[in-house]
Amino acid sequence: MRHGPAHTVTVVSLSILLGGQSALLHAQATFNMDLLEKNDHLPAVDLQRFNQQTGQPPGEYPVSWQVNGVTLDARKTVMFRQNDRGQLTPCLKPEDLVQAGVSPAVLVQAPGATSRSCPELATLLPGSVVNFDFAHQRLVMTIPQALMTHRARDNVPSALWDEGISAFQSNYRYSGASQRTRMGSTERDNYLMLKSGVNAGAWRLRASNGLTANSDDKPHWTTSGAWLERDLTSWQSELTLGDTFTSGDVFDAVQFQGIALASSDAMLPDSQKGFAPTIRGIARTNAQVTVRQNGYVLYQTYVTPGAFVIDDLYPTASSGNLEVAVKESDGEIRRFTQPYASVTSMQREGNLKYNLVAGRYHSDDASQRPLMMQLSLMRGFAHNLTLLGGLQSAAQYHNLSLGAGQGLGEAGAISLQLLIAHDRHQQDPIDGRAWQLQYSKGFDRLGTQFTFTGWRYSHQRYATLSEAYSSPDPDADADADADADADADADSQDKDNKKTTLQITASQNLPYDITLYLSLDQDSYWSGGDPQRTANMGISGQVHGIAWSLSYSDSHSSDGDEVDDEPHSDKVVTLSLSVPLSHLLPGNYASYTQNTSRHSATSQMVSLNGTLLDNHALSYAVSQTLDQQNGHSGSLTAGYSSGRGDLNLGYSRDSQATRLNYGASGGILIHRHGVVFTPEMNGSVVLIDAGGASGVTLVNQKTIATNRDGYAVLPFATAYHRNDVSLDSHSLPGNVDLATSTVTLVPTKDAVVLARFHTHVGYKALFTLQSRGQPLPFGSEVRAKDTSSIVASEGQVYLAGLAPKGILYAQWGPGPQQRCSARYDLTPTLAQTPHPLILQQALSCSF
Repeated sequence: MRHGPAHTVTVVSLSILLGGQSALLHAQATFNMDLLEKNDHLPAVDLQRFNQQTGQPPGEYPVSWQVNGVTLDARKTVMFRQNDRGQLTPCLKPEDLVQAGVSPAVLVQAPGATSRSCPELATLLPGSVVNFDFAHQRLVMTIPQALMTHRARDNVPSALWDEGISAFQSNYRYSGASQRTRMGSTERDNYLMLKSGVNAGAWRLRASNGLTANSDDKPHWTTSGAWLERDLTSWQSELTLGDTFTSGDVFDAVQFQGIALASSDAMLPDSQKGFAPTIRGIARTNAQVTVRQNGYVLYQTYVTPGAFVIDDLYPTASSGNLEVAVKESDGEIRRFTQPYASVTSMQREGNLKYNLVAGRYHSDDASQRPLMMQLSLMRGFAHNLTLLGGLQSAAQYHNLSLGAGQGLGEAGAISLQLLIAHDRHQQDPIDGRAWQLQYSKGFDRLGTQFTFTGWRYSHQRYATLSEAYSSPDPDADADADADADADADADSQDKDNKKTTLQITASQNLPYDITLYLSLDQDSYWSGGDPQRTANMGISGQVHGIAWSLSYSDSHSSDGDEVDDEPHSDKVVTLSLSVPLSHLLPGNYASYTQNTSRHSATSQMVSLNGTLLDNHALSYAVSQTLDQQNGHSGSLTAGYSSGRGDLNLGYSRDSQATRLNYGASGGILIHRHGVVFTPEMNGSVVLIDAGGASGVTLVNQKTIATNRDGYAVLPFATAYHRNDVSLDSHSLPGNVDLATSTVTLVPTKDAVVLARFHTHVGYKALFTLQSRGQPLPFGSEVRAKDTSSIVASEGQVYLAGLAPKGILYAQWGPGPQQRCSARYDLTPTLAQTPHPLILQQALSCSF
């Protein structure tokens, strides 16, 4: 039976449509079966399932799983069964529903939650809605909030955290320079940094080393440290053994060798990091709550009647009023304002931050490395109150800290901390106290932000741990004269100790996106000399893409000049402009900078910088400087980035010397299936497995491409957050089909997570299948190794990812006379056309 053009359907398009490729089937689409050709010699196929959007056969399908608008898993395999209406319904285990956020208490009471009968979600969880978009392989579920466990926004369940695979990794960074002076001498400097490690389960072993070589000294190898660490997810903490640092929250951070147990802010969702106030209110009805700051919506949610709490605001500016609007279901709107301000030590209500360490203090002086321990705590309470404290102890040194931070509403926020130090390891015991005061205030209507931090050392003998053990060890002095010298040095050092430290910053927003800022840093000393001060002020803005800034700096140091030993001071005015060259060279900028100093001549610099090539792999910068005192100077630098590392080269010249700089950086990752050369890796990384497809690039990372084995490394990922890794389908080789282009991963800290993409690597072919001299029935299912499709009109079927030779299996019913197989061999056609787009072949299918 032949059909005219009006009845002809494009075979490949129809085959792809019926095969479930990414074509959209509308809910009301139907097919008139009378228009399809009939085969009197073969039984017809029941095609009624194609008249239903969800009428596909039951079984396992890989889907993108979304719950209440959040993608939990971009590639989850879910078993589906057909319900009484012929629709596919997912069979989810109780642990799957808990992972989705359903309250365990709700599941305990839900009928059939633990049965194997696969009840429908609406029966299990009343009010729930399930939508399975077969064409896009997307499972979308909506579950009432009353049945869900309360979670902060952007929270990622710990069940999704991926510890990654076992692997060895090593980063390298090499830099070198060769300089030739005007006098004819040549100097060379070289430095190589290696940071290596092994991942095994949740454990991370790391070591950092460096090699220095220059013209004057022999090569020198240094070890910066080695440490072993792992996550303790149930505690939201990290355990570290080896060389590491204490936290700098309560005491100054110091390096030590030992064991540390500390809370991890990285494990918190972004809506729980930093400080933000807790908002409380009451709703009469089912209401909409909106939170705004400076007219911008920060948060919007829906609450049930009664008291509500909002405790997952993202941290914003250090201060500013929050405007809260409660819109009831009858249209009534009630508004109230919650003043908000914070200082750096403040914690959210209920948040506990701690650091517990024990080990040996690390000092450059091997004789000054005592055993030490430290405990620090910070806890947020209701009414914007934070309490903090800690104890630091090493041999005969002890430091106790107590403090509090308090939000004052319209008056801003303040914190006060007291530190009491006792040092008995010197011959002359040292006691001292220090006070720290912080204050922050914002003026919304004026657009002004102000912060103040002040330190007052109430005793000239106060010393931090690092200061105490940087002093000479009295046990090293063998005689009285040496002791006397040590005492004299100690007295001199006491006079040089700081008496006060002040840090003030202020910023002002002006019309037309102009910002004015001011900062002051000042230290005074017990010696009574001139204070050391640095003041900065400036104004910046942008006009039609042109960025400009004007700044003034005034510095005064108590350290004397080399010539007259007088205090040194200087005043500098800097003007800078940056002009985008988007019309001529997209991604390139021309810049101008002028510096005018009180003690040196005016200098001017013009520069051009940007990136080249389609993938922006080549970067460059050219600059020319005119200095009225030192003459002309210029520089040229270039860098090239690839998926296997980075290279850089630079040349500069001035009146004193010429200099050539060069360097390289990158890494190597060894996993169970091979070796991958990578850019320098930073934290968590993603190992991409493209199923053997080579040359495939990433979306938004065009410099990274899979190697000949189909592997590549994305050298950075955000730990404990969802990371979407997408392959660029336009870069796929002609013999590769991609089942899904995006994989979502949630790595733990420093994990090597595997992003496996399901690809069909092979040839594409359009087969014409006949059985007993007749085309196979329309709608027959045909499968080969790792691929399948559905027969269109005239027995034609399109398949991708085929091997050069193989067997096709066809089935159009349950009976033994409703299935057949056919051997295919594409090699003769490939010999004639080595790189065909789609091969064509007619086959006879035998029973």
